[in-house]
Amino acid sequence: MQHSKTQSDSPIYFIISDQPDTCGYCGARLEFVESKEMEGEEVFVNECLCCKREILMVEN
Repeated sequence: MQHSKTQSDSPIYFIISDQPDTCGYCGARLEFVESKEMEGEEVFVNECLCCKREILMVEN
């Protein structure tokens, strides 16, 4: 899983890969919450099953 950030005040987006989705912070599995459009792009909102962070993922 790769992650990218363009500005310090922008949300962090992780890029979806063919591997199982895991938290970029603690490595635990993710639970899909919803799909929505943010900044003109489809974003998949997930929740980490361990640290409970909101993980935003986009397709490459």
